[in-house]
Amino acid sequence: MSTLAVIRSEWSKVWSLRSTPWSLAATAVLTIAIGMLAVFATEMHEGTPGSKTSASLTGFLIGQLAICVLGTLIATGEYTTGQIRVTLAAVPNRSRFLLAKATVAAAVAFSGGLAIGLAAFLAGQSVLGGQAASLTDPSVLRAILGVGLYSGVLGVFSLAVGFLIRHSAGAIATVIAVLYIGPIVLMLLGEFGEKLSEWWPTGAGARIMNPDAVDAWQGLAIFVGWTVVLLGGAWGVLRQRDA
Repeated sequence: MSTLAVIRSEWSKVWSLRSTPWSLAATAVLTIAIGMLAVFATEMHEGTPGSKTSASLTGFLIGQLAICVLGTLIATGEYTTGQIRVTLAAVPNRSRFLLAKATVAAAVAFSGGLAIGLAAFLAGQSVLGGQAASLTDPSVLRAILGVGLYSGVLGVFSLAVGFLIRHSAGAIATVIAVLYIGPIVLMLLGEFGEKLSEWWPTGAGARIMNPDAVDAWQGLAIFVGWTVVLLGGAWGVLRQRDA
């Protein structure tokens, strides 16, 4: 089976999961609703375009959890049902199998994240009326694109964790710890933790969604690097362990 055929097969599997549309819908609702509330509550009328954009995208800090769930379930769903044995029998080349899974996870998360980021920005700015930020303002478009890029990498990151752990609840709990608990622990470590936080995968990656960040692309590159390392580990586990 060719790589393209495997990708098409995995694409069909992802959209056959009820969790896929529900995860994207949950991300959209949380991101848009919280973003609009943040813009309204903080009275951003006198803010800069960057601060107005950041307020609109605030909800993604919570909404990203649904992207994590989606990524992990793309990896662990077949282990839960036992279908993984059939899949690996049909696609014995495990490198091709992992590549197809990662490609689909990245594509779904990126496209969903980009659409949600744009919708959240437009919804948030609608609260400000004539004082709204514009897509042509400096770094605003990059921040919205950043939501899509961050989502795509996060989807693959979560997928890799799923393949390493092979258990849905355990994988989701691990990614939640990386997203929310790790940064809190680093904050408690003072100056040392602050330096480490610059290299924390999700914290570094999230800088691409900040219109005012000067090291946005560097942060995304750090997140990509962590994801590649995890994918390498997932590939090693997939090759050495039976389904």
